[in-house]
Amino acid sequence: MMWGYYNPGGMWLWMTISALVGLAVIVAIVAWALARSRRASDSDATSATPSAREILDQRYARGELDDATYQRMREALDAPASEHARLPVRAP
Repeated sequence: MMWGYYNPGGMWLWMTISALVGLAVIVAIVAWALARSRRASDSDATSATPSAREILDQRYARGELDDATYQRMREALDAPASEHARLPVRAP
């Protein structure tokens, strides 16, 4: 007879469960890493992009705009959205 080759304890069941748990752990780690890298890249992109007001201030500080143009553009940026159509903004 072939004693030892028949396993009525269900070893195949434990092997299947452990393989599925291992696969789930790997998928969870990959999903966590992707979510973390996406959050980091999103925060880097938003912090690196200056606002329109910051760009205007930088251009004025470099001397690219004269006082009148700077004031007119600043008023246009500070005005509520409904007033944008009424404010003339011309290129320097």
